[in-house]
Amino acid sequence: MEESVIVNVDKISASQRELEVTIDAEQAKKIKDRIVKFLHSKVQYPGFRKGKAPLSLFIKKYNNLIEEEFNKAVVQETFKEALEQAKIEYLGDKNDLEINKAEDGSVVYIVTIETHPEFELKDYKNLEIEIPKGPEFTEKFVEEQLNLFLMNYQKFEKTDGPFEPDYFAKVEITLKDSDEKETFTRYITNRFPIDKNLPGNILEILKGKKTGDVVEIDYKKDDKVYKADLKIEQIEKTVVPELTDEFVKENFKDMYSSAEEFMTAYRENLKKRLELDVEKVKKEKLLLELLKNNNFDVPMSEMQRIAVNYLEDLKKKEKREITRDDEQNALYYANISLLRKYLYTKIAEAENIEVTNEDLDKFYEENAKAYNMDTKEYKRAIIKAGLLPQIKQNLLEEKVEKFLLENNTFVEKEEDEKEVEEHSNKEGQSDVNTDGN
Repeated sequence: MEESVIVNVDKISASQRELEVTIDAEQAKKIKDRIVKFLHSKVQYPGFRKGKAPLSLFIKKYNNLIEEEFNKAVVQETFKEALEQAKIEYLGDKNDLEINKAEDGSVVYIVTIETHPEFELKDYKNLEIEIPKGPEFTEKFVEEQLNLFLMNYQKFEKTDGPFEPDYFAKVEITLKDSDEKETFTRYITNRFPIDKNLPGNILEILKGKKTGDVVEIDYKKDDKVYKADLKIEQIEKTVVPELTDEFVKENFKDMYSSAEEFMTAYRENLKKRLELDVEKVKKEKLLLELLKNNNFDVPMSEMQRIAVNYLEDLKKKEKREITRDDEQNALYYANISLLRKYLYTKIAEAENIEVTNEDLDKFYEENAKAYNMDTKEYKRAIIKAGLLPQIKQNLLEEKVEKFLLENNTFVEKEEDEKEVEEHSNKEGQSDVNTDGN
């Protein structure tokens, strides 16, 4: 029996397919006749009651409307069958490129759709992957991080000077050669952004100066540079606390009883942080390396859905308007998430990696405990909320990631100066358990 709908598929990219769908003349005529009959009964023809105008007159007058509705109906009524024939899962972004009618009465339309990406899996194991060499866990590193941590608790004390670059200064600036001798106040510290109209080396200019001292500087305003007198009104020096029993009791009395106990916990958490940093870098570099070997695109419709959810969550969490940077970050997050999902799923198929009932039971047990819930109650809540498929996917990706970390080699390389500076400037706050868990 001859098919009334015939489909040819052209693979445009990993996730895009162009379908050429042909509807034979008999099927096209049935759709056309039904459209004409429906419109004839619903559309008022001048001088006649609905459905009573001669059909030939009606078709002639409303031919454009008939053709418009026919084109829509042709795609709507045959698209699902076309997908089934082509054995393609439609994800969205259907784009009707053109509809052509042949002399024999058949109709051909072309649509571009998105589907799950198909690609050939290439090198993903036994690779040598470079990662930046992080800081070593030495006494010097511990001391540096502890000093950064203690700076979170620093205080300011008034002093007459001399000023140091890490001090705080309140200054009065008077423009001398402007039309009006304008005077205004500025605050100078290396802890916060400084007025960009001041000289770039203002901290060095003020170094060694005392309260009441006046220095001449160049001050930019309205694209002009003015001579100005800068008078130091007030200086406050930064006082970083020492790690003592008193400091610990004052700030962490419910967690640690002494500086020694605090320091033991700080060391352990700092060491864990370093290990987690290395693990995070390995995972990031691993994925980037695999994506270089396995280049494919992901469905834009899926990307947009994930990005929209990301932005909605961000807006609820931070209670602010979404910026252009937020939108760019959301698209990047969506793209990298989908690349990871499809690539790791493909690797799971190749390596026969699956999520077992034991994996799910462990997940339920651990998370129920974290939320202080009964395990069965937590499991029912997950299933009821429809979250089980996503949880299974997350667990699958975690198992694949673990496999990849074990089956690839990571080689440390020395960080460049910028990377070292960024790492050394990290605040140490996260290295102490401040929530009691």
